[in-house]
Amino acid sequence: MGKTDELSKTYHFIYMDIVAFSDPRIYAIEQLEKITQLNKIVKDSRTFSESNPNRRVIKATGDGMVIGFGESCEQPYNLACEIHKALNEYNKDKEDRHQIKLRIGLHTGAVFEGLDITGDRDVWGPGIIFAQRVMNEGRDGHILATDGIANELKKLRPEIDRMIKEVGPREVKHGEILNIYNIFDESEGIGNPSAPFLKRHKLTVGSYPIQGIPFTVSGPPITCPDCGAEIPADSKFCNKCGYKL
Repeated sequence: MGKTDELSKTYHFIYMDIVAFSDPRIYAIEQLEKITQLNKIVKDSRTFSESNPNRRVIKATGDGMVIGFGESCEQPYNLACEIHKALNEYNKDKEDRHQIKLRIGLHTGAVFEGLDITGDRDVWGPGIIFAQRVMNEGRDGHILATDGIANELKKLRPEIDRMIKEVGPREVKHGEILNIYNIFDESEGIGNPSAPFLKRHKLTVGSYPIQGIPFTVSGPPITCPDCGAEIPADSKFCNKCGYKL
């Protein structure tokens, strides 16, 4: 990234990617059409268009994007809701392979700002990393949030509070623990009320600092969040598309 600014900056992040984007059964031109349409939905949204570009950071991720808002934690939440409503309309008359199936992660955290190899502004740090990690626990339609941003959102409005449901602690990459919340409203077609995608985890006493209690998740085969294949619960990679779990 080149030289960074001396101090980190805090943003409210929304990380999104298209589920099964790398499915080899889908032509590259169809994948490009999905990215193009997702970009249009985000760009046309009220939340994005009314946000201050000087207090906003954006990174393309190939199969989606991450956006950090510097004004309010409601911005990523509002954008997620707008995207879901737009996708419901976009997908309703399309065959399954042409539908855009999205998963979303929300997190508030710090990043450093600097320049990328072309000299353009870029950001990196735990704010983006944990937005991605909470998103990775989701499946098609999920809007998942870490406890920091979820607890702030719950304090703001009763209608938001009702939509946010605690899922519980999850062990993510490098053994770190995230307390995850699921955001949904079935009546509005927002989010996915089903249990998020879970890998098999075993947490020992004391590994979760808030509760300090044993927590084990195990069960039947799981679904690859990238291609949708059914795979063994303890898999490290999808044996169909190679997705790293």
